[in-house]
Amino acid sequence: MKLKTKFQDENFELGEVVEADVYNGGGRIKVIAQSTKGRMITFYFKTLKGLNEMFEDYEEPKEKHHWFISGRGTIEYEKDADDEFNRGHKSLGNYFETKEEAEKAVERLRAWKRLKDKGFEIESWSNDIGDNYYKTGQIVLNLNNVRNRDWCECTQIKEIKNDLDLLFGGEE
Repeated sequence: MKLKTKFQDENFELGEVVEADVYNGGGRIKVIAQSTKGRMITFYFKTLKGLNEMFEDYEEPKEKHHWFISGRGTIEYEKDADDEFNRGHKSLGNYFETKEEAEKAVERLRAWKRLKDKGFEIESWSNDIGDNYYKTGQIVLNLNNVRNRDWCECTQIKEIKNDLDLLFGGEE
């Protein structure tokens, strides 16, 4: 296991990460640690408190990485990005833990663009259920809240339904 020192002496530097074997038995804790200078040193502790005063668990730092949509519309992977770079992506919702999440976001943006190009606009939102709902398949569309200049003449109902399902629900 890896431990980090909380002390400094002739064998160890303060904050040094060391490989250590820890044994518990006979009423005491035995730690055998190898310093970066190559020396094997054995420590004995009566309590965990004593051990914790000299060492702490060491965990490898987590790799900072994420997926995002670039200005060109491609999905990019950023490894070891600084917090300011990540903060900018996070504030826009353009920060994804997996490539699949980013790909889904791109599809939603494309669906929104297709609907917008067909003239769809959201005027308002309501969670009231009234008589003015049009229902087909998996979509429920409030005709008072979503309008399309060419709705009555639209021949691409299936494409519109698929885009609305992708954005607002559907079979997922």
